[in-house]
Amino acid sequence: MITVTAIGLLSPLGLDAAETAAALREGASAARPSDTFTHADGAPCLTAEVPPFGIADYLTPKTF
Repeated sequence: MITVTAIGLLSPLGLDAAETAAALREGASAARPSDTFTHADGAPCLTAEVPPFGIADYLTPKTF
C-alpha cells in the first residue's frame, strides 16, 4: 500500500517521493521480514511495512 499524505509520500520503499521512485527504478522489493508480526512458531512474517520515521522531522508544532 502506498499512502499519499499532506506531508508527502510514505511507502515501504521510502519516506519520500525521490527515495520511493529510486527504489522502484532499481526494482527493489518492499517485502521484508517483519519486526512487528510473527507466525505462531516464532518465524517473522513477510510484510511491506513503512519504515519507522519521526513525525517531528516533517511537521512543526502549531500554537492556537
